[in-house]
Amino acid sequence: MKHPKRSSLGIILTGSAAIGSLAVMLAGCGTAEQGLIVGKWELQSGPTRMDVEFHRDGTADLVMMGQTLHGTYKLNTNNEMDWTMNGLSTKQKVNVTTQKLEITDDRNQTVVYYRK
Repeated sequence: MKHPKRSSLGIILTGSAAIGSLAVMLAGCGTAEQGLIVGKWELQSGPTRMDVEFHRDGTADLVMMGQTLHGTYKLNTNNEMDWTMNGLSTKQKVNVTTQKLEITDDRNQTVVYYRK
């Protein structure tokens, strides 16, 4: 089942996605959200399929257009996630449930991923 798109692909993972570098994650921590975010997620709308997998050890893999990027992430108690990939870091607001992951950038644009 397809889910409605909440924003354009260009704002995925803050401006990093828009420039193709795609930031993904700083070392994990022990928040409740940390446990919920672990697993495989997919963006189900937009012109390009994108999958991300968050691991318990604070690492993550992002697959877009057949390329896998590896990075790290950290969630803090303010529902914020720090991402790092390819030398780029960003901070995002995160809302995660058992089936849906919303990531909001500093321009208040939100991208929604669904659990695979």
